[in-house]
Amino acid sequence: MINSIENFNNLQKLLSLNIYFYSKDNNEKWLEDINNKFSNKNLSNIIKKISHKIDAIIVNTSNEDFEPYGNSQFVLLKNKDINLHLNKSHISLHTYYDFNNKNWFYRIDIDVSTCGLINPLLTLNYILKSFEPDFIEIDFFIRGFMTEDKIKYLKNKKDLKILNFIKKKYLCEYKYNYKTNEKKRYSNFKFIKKDIIDKKILKIYNNL
Repeated sequence: MINSIENFNNLQKLLSLNIYFYSKDNNEKWLEDINNKFSNKNLSNIIKKISHKIDAIIVNTSNEDFEPYGNSQFVLLKNKDINLHLNKSHISLHTYYDFNNKNWFYRIDIDVSTCGLINPLLTLNYILKSFEPDFIEIDFFIRGFMTEDKIKYLKNKKDLKILNFIKKKYLCEYKYNYKTNEKKRYSNFKFIKKDIIDKKILKIYNNL
């Protein structure tokens, strides 16, 4: 017999971030330095703090370094109070180097997936502070069958808009584009540091 749980909904909320660091010099020393900055140990500490931001317990972790550069991490989470469901789901992170028309990039992809009432957007400012990206693309999805209580929850649109969770400090430092589709329960946010903008980098950014 499956017991009901009060004040629980199983809507999945997925925060997906593609973080980019850009090298004007295109040299391997830059790539090595940034790979060391985001080492296995440092990334593990960042993920632990992200999990604390959504008040989750870490159930299990897995991580792996790759040659010559790159790292992957996966963390399975659960709610402190609910054992029947893995209410918080997971965090995944991948780092690797990337190229675009002879331009060098270091990229970090992060997914923060939650169920229940916890909103992964609560982790946004900590992630921005931890990585300080040159530019970034953020996608936010809400998925699941709709019921009356879930519709009521989603009507509080203030809690589901990316812009409402980003500090003014970052909105001043970055040029950004924002779009949302409330019918499909999806938002997209892209921004780039104002102090690195030139024609070449802006073209790459616009093609994300």
